[in-house]
Amino acid sequence: MTKRKFANLVSTVGNPLILSVLVAIYINFKSFPFEQALTLTGILVLFAVIPVFFYINRKVKEGNYADHDVSARTKRPSLYLIGLSALGVMILALYLTKQPMSIVFGAWAAWMLTLLSFLINYKLKTSLHVGFSFLIAFLALSSDLLAGGILLAFGFLVGWSRLILKRHTLPEIFMGASLGTIIGTIYWSFV
Repeated sequence: MTKRKFANLVSTVGNPLILSVLVAIYINFKSFPFEQALTLTGILVLFAVIPVFFYINRKVKEGNYADHDVSARTKRPSLYLIGLSALGVMILALYLTKQPMSIVFGAWAAWMLTLLSFLINYKLKTSLHVGFSFLIAFLALSSDLLAGGILLAFGFLVGWSRLILKRHTLPEIFMGASLGTIIGTIYWSFV
């Protein structure tokens, strides 16, 4: 496998929509009874992942986005608004279904990462792949130290992949890693 193909594989797995689902499945089914784990994972997929995925896919088909990574900084504000809305609905669904506050706070952490990335986007395109990789690692640390540690290492690999694929510059990757780490550390210290 060439370096570029490996980077593409890492970047695909590190996509926030894919990585969040994979980690949610592992952590939810490890930490909660089957029915609750199914509910938690379903809320994530139905209220956050599917709406954002279909929105991005539609924008790519219409030619408004050049790719599914939404690489152009000027095109990202609409993605951020959809992401914030979807995460807001997901938080409401988690709250209304009386899910554990640690899960609700984790969703708030994702919302905050998205909001800060949106605000910073006016000056710098933050790497959401890297930001969410680091945030998800810290969320996982609260229930599984080994998985969280592996995910932290994977976050660095995601950053490398984004550089190799020329999707981000080093400052954009650093900003994503910083935001994910800061918000994740705050979450981890309180949960």
